[in-house]
Amino acid sequence: VKAWVDQEIHNAQSVGNMPASLRKFIDIASACLKLNNFQCMKTVVGGLEKTYVTEHMPSWEVVPVEHRRIFNDLKELVARKN
Repeated sequence: VKAWVDQEIHNAQSVGNMPASLRKFIDIASACLKLNNFQCMKTVVGGLEKTYVTEHMPSWEVVPVEHRRIFNDLKELVARKN
């Protein structure tokens, strides 16, 4: 799943739609958490944290603050579970 998330964001970057793709995967990870599917949530968050994705920080600046907050909360939860 990590590789899929990374590849989808890479593909979105090619067409200039990376912020929307980031929002989509943050929403997916959040939905997994609500369904108590911690493994899937952790894997999606891991995909969003991959080097390629995190290197494109300008795209993150366009992501709404609420989505960035949710993502940071999810990252903290994953860190606590490890």
